[in-house]
Formats: sequence, C-alpha cells, structure tokens
Amino acid sequence: MPRKRRILVVDDEASIRMLVRTVLEHAGYEVTTARDGREAIALLAASDYDVVLLDVVMPNLNDGPWSLVVSPWSLVVKRLATKD
Repeated sequence: MPRKRRILVVDDEASIRMLVRTVLEHAGYEVTTARDGREAIALLAASDYDVVLLDVVMPNLNDGPWSLVVSPWSLVVKRLATKD
C-alpha cells in the first residue's frame, strides 16, 4: 500500500486550518497544521512533508528562514494568479 502524501498547512486562522485539513484528509492526504511560522519551522525540523501550504501574511513569518522561502514562492503564486 502506497504511503499517504503528507501536507503541512500553515495559517494563523483556526477556521482556515480546519477547513483545509478537512478537505485534504477527505481526499486521502495526511495533514498536519501549524498556527504560525515558528510552529511550522519546528514541525519541518522534526518531520518531512511532501507539500507545505503556507499563508504568507501571518505572525512570526517575515523573519528568519521563512524570508528565503516566502519570496520565491510569492512570485510564483503572484504569476499564476495573474496569468491569462
């Protein structure tokens, strides 16, 4: 049996975390959630994830290692959002 893909969902709003978690678990993914950047960094240090879904506007995100991660991905998301 193939292993479930692991997704880390990072968002400071509990309702968003719960909604995304419910949808992804229903689709067959293993989901872990974090409420801010610091918690996400600790989870990433302790375990491997296939995908990280990250809210880029939240507490404890705009400093440290996230600044390197957020900038390139923000550009990708922005380009996808504006692509015709």
